[in-house]
Amino acid sequence: MAITASEITTSNTLEQFRQQYNNLVTDVTGLENGTQTFTATTTTTSNVGNLNVLEDGTIVFEGATDDAHETTLTVVDPTADRTVSLPNASGTVIISDASTNIVTIPDDLIIKDGGTIGATSAATAITIASTGIVTLVDDLLIKDGGTIGNASVAAVMTLADSGIVTFADDIIIKDGGTIGSATDADAISIGSDGDVTLTQDLELQHDGAVLSFGGNDEITLTHVHDVGLTLTHTATGDNTPIVLQLKSEEDIIVADEVIASLEFAAGDSDGTDAADVAAGIHAIAEGTFGADANATKLVFTTGVSETAAASATAKMTLSSAGLLTIADDFMIKDGGTIGVASANDAMTISSAGIVTFKDDIILKDAATIGVASSTSAISIASTGIVTFVDDIIIKDSGTIGSATIPTAISITNTGEVTINNSTSGTASAPFVIRRDNNSNGNGVALVYELGDSGSATAGHGYARIFGTIEDSTNGAEDGALRFDTSNGGTLAQRFNIASDGTLTGSDTDGIGSLSDSRIKESVSDYTYSLSTFKQFTPKTFDWKNPSAHLNKSSDRGFLAQEVNAIDSALIYKTPIDAEHPDASLITADSDGIRRPYASKLAGKDAMYVSVIKQLITKIETLETKVATLEGG
Repeated sequence: MAITASEITTSNTLEQFRQQYNNLVTDVTGLENGTQTFTATTTTTSNVGNLNVLEDGTIVFEGATDDAHETTLTVVDPTADRTVSLPNASGTVIISDASTNIVTIPDDLIIKDGGTIGATSAATAITIASTGIVTLVDDLLIKDGGTIGNASVAAVMTLADSGIVTFADDIIIKDGGTIGSATDADAISIGSDGDVTLTQDLELQHDGAVLSFGGNDEITLTHVHDVGLTLTHTATGDNTPIVLQLKSEEDIIVADEVIASLEFAAGDSDGTDAADVAAGIHAIAEGTFGADANATKLVFTTGVSETAAASATAKMTLSSAGLLTIADDFMIKDGGTIGVASANDAMTISSAGIVTFKDDIILKDAATIGVASSTSAISIASTGIVTFVDDIIIKDSGTIGSATIPTAISITNTGEVTINNSTSGTASAPFVIRRDNNSNGNGVALVYELGDSGSATAGHGYARIFGTIEDSTNGAEDGALRFDTSNGGTLAQRFNIASDGTLTGSDTDGIGSLSDSRIKESVSDYTYSLSTFKQFTPKTFDWKNPSAHLNKSSDRGFLAQEVNAIDSALIYKTPIDAEHPDASLITADSDGIRRPYASKLAGKDAMYVSVIKQLITKIETLETKVATLEGG
């Protein structure tokens, strides 16, 4: 509140004088009670020896704007005489924000050389020397995530709430300086040449840890989780192999001295043998090394209740001359080969022990080739005449077989080969059949027949796969695959893959197709015409040749010609051969192939279409009734 009384002039009325007198009384009362303030002081100078503010009194400053906001100067109730001295300087008084207890200093804070800053319990917590060095008597704590820095880089160090310290740039210590822990102060030392020395183990405690070597980090040693280590040369250019060298600096190498070894060992929890070396590869000198001599052999050892160190009995040795010595039998994989540099597959040994030679076998004159039971099964005279103790030129319908299956292969006079496996439950070995054919129709076929002589259907085919020719135009041939199965003793076509990939199941409720959104594009919503849909008419029917269609009757589906007239996208043609029971019902095309219509709508579709059409009729009837009711 400001002073309200104003000056009275000679022109004022008695009423105005009365009003200003009353205002003056109010102002004086306010000053006495401490509730009145001055809006301005008009005197040039006010000199007061002592200014006493009464109990709970305050000094209020209105500020530059006469509004509802003022600054009040007050004191905490003193418990003794206190004196607050203002410095002999111009500036801003520093205060503590009562809401945060934070003291804001608008400029530098300077204390005397060697001065201290502290707390009630530690008055000299911080000492600042005349050189600027700051000494702390105890720990330095900053806020979680706080930083320490300098004028150029404010966040040189960041301390996380977990205690992790992050540096904004390099950490440089003196030459020969150390880094350590409370228990091991010099755990790491760094020499002036950059060499790092560890007093204890080096542990990389994360999966996939990598040690890099070289100025370009081109060689890496990588940890593979629960597996081991991978040594890699990361350069991708030509002729950049990875080389791991085991080197001995021994000056005098003599015969039988071990130069280097790779040793393999397991855990030792099961006893003495388990703790020994289980296998090893050892480079051992064959003679004294010199300026022109370093003959070395590789010795391979394996443990058999013994150590497999270099001193163990060699299981295999590769000499400096390339001679391979094996301590026991030499075995290769089934179907493996043995050869020379120019013909590395000169000999092939099958799983049955049959040896196949890539080129000639030259024997002495009158030499024989045989088996344990017939050592002279084949004899070759000096003239080159070969005598066999059994057939080698197969007569018409002759056979080739083994002791167990003497008629495993039979060849007719037309060249047709039949492979027979008479062992019950055992499938025949895979083989390739080729048939030269340059006309449309069936080509290569695989036919599976029953072989049980006691069966009433012995020798009857129960399944077959045909490779068919749809178009034999040279250079632009079209081929298809046909799958037949037997039902009730009748072998008929069940499934066909046309040359364009169209699949046809003769008697099936449908074939699935790929529909994954990840392999599609240009996707948009699709609405099928209701009027078009209502034209589809499901049928029930019987087949003219029931045996070719699983003997079905009252089958459900559609007539392809009717569907084609409605939506041709649902109809296509597929070839059948002349052996198909329905072939006589279909007129052949100009190329001689019979192609009946096939529909992409099947038995289940007939049910769905029928039900949907009935529902549509009901909905339309209801719509008509609703429209009538709404129309009154």
